[in-house]
Amino acid sequence: MNALLVVFRLGLLIGFAIAIPGSPTTAQTASRQEGQSPAPGLRKLTGDDARRAEELDKAIEAALKADRWDEAIARAEELLALRTRVQGPKHFETMDAEWLLKALSRVAPMSHEDRVAYQSSNTMDKHAC
Repeated sequence: MNALLVVFRLGLLIGFAIAIPGSPTTAQTASRQEGQSPAPGLRKLTGDDARRAEELDKAIEAALKADRWDEAIARAEELLALRTRVQGPKHFETMDAEWLLKALSRVAPMSHEDRVAYQSSNTMDKHAC
């Protein structure tokens, strides 16, 4: 019975040591922010790259509104190349850019009515969020 009480108290002590915020559970030589870069899926575009991505997004929208699909596809290719180079091929925003390029490439050869329907559904989707 005495041994059980000792094991119970030891378990509580370990549990409290883990639960105390700010107390390291393992030896740390540097803070997380100093020694590690962000996870690949969390990399954000900054500076000129962020501005260029925003410009490309706006150029794609403008080209689609003007029914210039070849121009929209060319800007989508640029956006995909930028995101792949800076954020990596598996980043969620790179994947979004890839999906956009694939969708535009598939819709572009369709009839005008089908392209208008695609844009309408895309607009409704954006407004729903």
